[in-house]
Amino acid sequence: MTTPTQIKTAFQEWLSQEAAGLTSVIFADQAAPRPPKPYGTVRLGVQRALGLRDEFRELDDLGIAEYLGQREMTVALNIYGPGALEQMHQAQASLSKQSVLDRFIGTYGIAILDAGDITNLTSFLEVSDEERAMMEVRIGYSVSTNDDVGWIETVEVNDQIVEIA
Repeated sequence: MTTPTQIKTAFQEWLSQEAAGLTSVIFADQAAPRPPKPYGTVRLGVQRALGLRDEFRELDDLGIAEYLGQREMTVALNIYGPGALEQMHQAQASLSKQSVLDRFIGTYGIAILDAGDITNLTSFLEVSDEERAMMEVRIGYSVSTNDDVGWIETVEVNDQIVEIA
């Protein structure tokens, strides 16, 4: 099952490898100085549960029930500094490579559902001294949770048992 930490790690590694020339890729909203440009950021969006409820999978010998659910999330990526738009185009194009998709699903259990549009935020935010590009990637993954439901060990019957045919 996939955790938020695994999602952050997967996107940090991918953006570092596929957007050539970045000095670093950090997680957004950190209370730390910004790294030297060009650099990238990864921000996790809202996690959406798909379906009404998670699916009951199995009950083990100790009475622990496992539930499995599908989730969807949007991951926001930003690149700051010289060449930001070109680097984001390079990263987006890499999401078509089978080796990249295999790494996401095989290593982290993440399915890339949509690569999203690239937005050039340099002129949009009127910050001509800082090139900036943004892209959102929609992903799917599964989560698991356990519930100690226990076992019924004995049943006491105080009435007559009637066989129903």
